[in-house]
Amino acid sequence: LVQLLAVVLGTAPRLGEISVALDPATVRAPIVIVHDITIDSPVITYERGKGGTNLDAIQRNIAAYVSRSAPVSPGGDTGTPATDARRKFVIEKLSIRSARVTMTTAGLKGQGVSFDIPDIELNDVGKGRGGVTASEAANLVASTLISRIAQKVLTNIDLLRKGGVEGAMDALKGLLR
Repeated sequence: LVQLLAVVLGTAPRLGEISVALDPATVRAPIVIVHDITIDSPVITYERGKGGTNLDAIQRNIAAYVSRSAPVSPGGDTGTPATDARRKFVIEKLSIRSARVTMTTAGLKGQGVSFDIPDIELNDVGKGRGGVTASEAANLVASTLISRIAQKVLTNIDLLRKGGVEGAMDALKGLLR
């Protein structure tokens, strides 16, 4: 789970501090109870190029990680990834605090814009549905980050000043689908 969260934030030059508190009695259980995951002060890079965004690449990285984790059956077929199939997680609290985003797009003409995004706190992830897989949790974090970045881009005066409306529209193309 922590590895997949690192993949989500994998384009970050600095992840800050990650702390995890879980119920040790559930470590080998089919559903692991995670009391708290806190990621402090990550620096996240958002880049948009002709082939899409690095946030799109993060989603592909998660899919690739899941594929690499797939066990090989005696017949040579890969099945459901072992970590996803056997282990599910209930995450009581997942927090990302003091995240800083640096955004670059062609519309910004080589200028990067940096801004903070509001803290993220997700509670009771997987609680009502018998847990979530590590990849489902990582995808939830990725989409929440995308949403927070989009909200900030829509209201970022520096972005409009540096890249003009064209730069802001270019940045939003990758965030709003």
